[in-house]
Amino acid sequence: MRDILEKMTVFMMLTVIYVLFSDEASVFIVLTAFIILFLPEVLKVKYLLEIVTVLFTVLVFMNTEWIYYFPLLTLRVHNKYGIWSYLLLLMFVIYEEWLLLLFSLAGFYLSALNLKLMSLESDNRKIRDRLTHDNMQLKEKHNELMKSHEKEVFSASLNERNRIARDMHDALGHSLSGSILLIESLQYVDDEEKIKSSLKTLQERLKSGMDDIRNSIHHLYDTSIDFRSRVESYVDDMRPDYDVDFQYNVEMTMSHELKLDLLSIVMESLTNIRKHSDAAAVSIIIREHPEYIIVAINDDGSGSKKREHGMGLQSMKETVRKYNGVFNTMDDDGFKVHVFLYKEEI
Repeated sequence: MRDILEKMTVFMMLTVIYVLFSDEASVFIVLTAFIILFLPEVLKVKYLLEIVTVLFTVLVFMNTEWIYYFPLLTLRVHNKYGIWSYLLLLMFVIYEEWLLLLFSLAGFYLSALNLKLMSLESDNRKIRDRLTHDNMQLKEKHNELMKSHEKEVFSASLNERNRIARDMHDALGHSLSGSILLIESLQYVDDEEKIKSSLKTLQERLKSGMDDIRNSIHHLYDTSIDFRSRVESYVDDMRPDYDVDFQYNVEMTMSHELKLDLLSIVMESLTNIRKHSDAAAVSIIIREHPEYIIVAINDDGSGSKKREHGMGLQSMKETVRKYNGVFNTMDDDGFKVHVFLYKEEI
């Protein structure tokens, strides 16, 4: 389209020159030149430009009035054949049309600049597309690493719990079994001193078992998930690319399972934003109310139709259903995920 507009502009300029400098300006020549010169734009016929060139050259030899439109022909030939088009400039030398010669040379120069500009634009588009593709791949890799990290943390947590369970079983089981045997043996002892000694041993064993339990529970608390810190790490990962508003106000103690489920909801929502939305701003609100906990994740982007039926949303619904909670999504002014969990259910 731009190429046709440029040729139309050149044609109009040549028409003005023709009318001003020719004593016998003819409407027939103007209309016929327009039809002949723009015929290759309408009919995509092989060698049509070459046929038009020969025809127009013959017309110039028959009537020099046609030479006023010869610069447009030379420009078209130049765009296709490059340096060979300079042979056509001999027509202006033969008929001593120096103004038209300068006009043609200026057209060649501007055409070369235009081709260079188009080449640069094409290169820029390729670079932009490649950068966009690379950026999308980086985001996907980043999301995969985040998910992999979560799995590793969860696996490490399970391994730690299993280790603590084994330690408690080994230590406490040995202590309790020994204490039970000692108690059973006391019913057959009549010596008061032996009974006192056995009771002291029993006390020490039970105390040792209690210490083992206390140490294991203390270690279990130390290795539990810091829910807020984990969400803040997700927020920090989003900040380089989005304007993130994070609000957190939860005082209640959450179970390990609830923490993992809420983290999966937050993480899945943020992953969907990266994959399917062109959002610029993201809001993450986790707030405790007297009767319930609310998790709200909003963005101002488009692409909501791609997210409404995804597997990620279905997984979040099933997670919320486990706690008899309420899961809602809205697509007005962006995309919103709202989760309500009633305290009495968690």
